Amino acid sequence: MLLFSFVVIALAIFGHLLITRASMGFGYTLGIRRHGWHMLALTHAIIGIVVPILMIRFVRVRDVLNAPLPWLTYIAICVAAVLVGAIVNVLRHRERLPALLRSNHTMTRDALAELGQVPAPGTLAGKLARLPRNENFRVDFRTLDVTIPRLPEALDGLSILHLTDLHFVGTPDRTFFEWAAQICDELKPDLVALTGDIADRVELLEWLPTTLGRINAPLGRYFILGNHDLDCDGDAIRIAMEQIGWTHLARRTTTITHAGQQILLAGTELPWAGEHPQLDDATRVASSLRILLTHLPQEVWWARRHQFDLALAGHLHGGQIRIPLMGPIIGGRLASGLFHLEPTVLHVGRGLGALAPLRFGCPPEAVKLVLRCPEKTT
Repeated sequence: MLLFSFVVIALAIFGHLLITRASMGFGYTLGIRRHGWHMLALTHAIIGIVVPILMIRFVRVRDVLNAPLPWLTYIAICVAAVLVGAIVNVLRHRERLPALLRSNHTMTRDALAELGQVPAPGTLAGKLARLPRNENFRVDFRTLDVTIPRLPEALDGLSILHLTDLHFVGTPDRTFFEWAAQICDELKPDLVALTGDIADRVELLEWLPTTLGRINAPLGRYFILGNHDLDCDGDAIRIAMEQIGWTHLARRTTTITHAGQQILLAGTELPWAGEHPQLDDATRVASSLRILLTHLPQEVWWARRHQFDLALAGHLHGGQIRIPLMGPIIGGRLASGLFHLEPTVLHVGRGLGALAPLRFGCPPEAVKLVLRCPEKTT
């Protein structure tokens, strides 16, 4: 009986942590601004720690089945959460590589080795950079060949560099982003899309000309702002980005022509600001490819309703830390990766920067998507 009770309590504590993580992840999608999010995170941290302590204190490990009814009910819910979570994890693992992903070439570059220094000297990030398995400065530069079901043959091979969540906050420093931008430019994309959280400190906008300003693309460079940009100074960041030649897409649409085909680009900064872009039915129908830029991955449901072919998002940093069996500590199903949510293909980037100088099992990334039309069947 003692062993049974111990196992049940252990599963209940694990399930409680899963429920707490899921609740915090849901809160992260609600458009809560900085101070509200800090309170939400603190509340969840306290609940995550205190409840297991109370569970151990008030539930007799030797006879868990005779625990007070409220505790017994919550323990049952937590154990069920573990079982459900295990099933969900297996199902997600099976869909990690959707059939539309045709190839994945990943080039991992180590900023510490290539720069010959920690790109955050004298800071906590610099001190933590050499922790075993900390991937904060090991960047995956990925090239994905992705089937877009409605893509015409004329646009086969169109490439989009997807960047997100740079977080200019001082750590990493400018040298890291200059190094990364140079590599991104060498990928020679046709178009660049940046899906928010560019800067957390206004004075660091002076980095833009030698970082994002260094990346070129013949079909243009487009961006929307994220919640950290809006909490910092959205207007200043937008103006600074436009001064280096980037096009702001929030609440608006634009069309470009490539290979005789019309491409519709749209952007949204919901749920933190603005509204969805107004779509002209004639333009939407005439477009051979429709692309949405959004910071929040859950905006893919709006993209689906409006027949977008591709949605690009960020915000969740891939969870920043991925724990074996549990997965990302925040973000859930849409934390990062490629998804086919018909009729929309969604790519969620892990981000190039981060506020917290720790990444485990979840390195930063810059992703070049090469769009492919469906393969012909014989």
